[in-house]
Amino acid sequence: MNKLYRKLNRANFSNLQNEEELSLSEKERIRRHIESKKPIRKSKHVVMLSVTSLMAAIILIGTIEPRVLANVPWIGSSISGFLMNEGEEQVDLDDYVTVVGTHVEDKDIEVTLNEVMYDNHRLIVSTTFYSTELDLTDYMLPMPNLKVNGEDVLQGASGQRDIVDEHTMTLFSSVHIDDDFSSLLYEKPIEITYSHFLHQTTDHVIEGEWSFAFETSGAELSEDTKVIDINKTIQLDNGQVVEVDAFAISPGSSTLHYTMYNNEEAEPLDWEYDVIFEMYDQDGNIIKPEAGQTLSENSFWQYGRLSESIDELTFIPIVKSGREGEAKEEIHNRLVDEEIQITVKQ
Repeated sequence: MNKLYRKLNRANFSNLQNEEELSLSEKERIRRHIESKKPIRKSKHVVMLSVTSLMAAIILIGTIEPRVLANVPWIGSSISGFLMNEGEEQVDLDDYVTVVGTHVEDKDIEVTLNEVMYDNHRLIVSTTFYSTELDLTDYMLPMPNLKVNGEDVLQGASGQRDIVDEHTMTLFSSVHIDDDFSSLLYEKPIEITYSHFLHQTTDHVIEGEWSFAFETSGAELSEDTKVIDINKTIQLDNGQVVEVDAFAISPGSSTLHYTMYNNEEAEPLDWEYDVIFEMYDQDGNIIKPEAGQTLSENSFWQYGRLSESIDELTFIPIVKSGREGEAKEEIHNRLVDEEIQITVKQ
């Protein structure tokens, strides 16, 4: 089981679902990446769809010398409320979420860090932005920069905003944490910083510093996470191999973990095929994915919190093109003969 948990800890990316906001956050991520001039170290296909949550509580211990403390009230729904789909039964996730409520003001913008939640190699962050001087709907809300023990570990982020009015926005962001730093979350100081706001049409930038710091509590995974072993191997027609390892179910999310191996004769970064998964409940209802990372040994396909009415699940592998740009092909092969069925309730 420890080996399985170590594998689960290697899955390392997820994002929020909102098509309009996703494109804006992607622009922000790409712009930040170009500015930092840091090369991408790994060839992984990151799919940005949505975010869910699970794991350990986080304890706030202080802030990084805020320039001015503001008295902005927490505006917007909680992470727990955000994770619950409309119409589904409500589940108390307070044990997994830390309420922060710390305020920092700079450049006529007040930033409130509402809540923080650690979720399997990512941080889910709820933040409220407020300004009496600016129409914030004209600006791209910044993705948080994340540092562990003083080192920048941000590998990607996206977010979804809730508009209260033109002066007040709440942003739910999902911050990906690199494999090399994820285990440090429980031991080292963590800093979240917002540094600039980019106008969506004029490219005007407001630069400032809105920083928060905290440490996490303990290194144990949540006892409320259920892991179902699968251990199924799928051989593709070109020699690529997919090993489906396990399905993890937590109070806030469910994740299919698998390993992808390229054809031995192929170039290391030249993947002919990519593989994702469709998931159905026992009544044949498709459950849409919310996040994923493929083309790597720590691939995963993540879904939302499972309804209590689900007893069984079926996964159907979908083969797609593993290439990008002009080399990308229109491939969508459903491997029905390789479907996987599991029992959720024993």
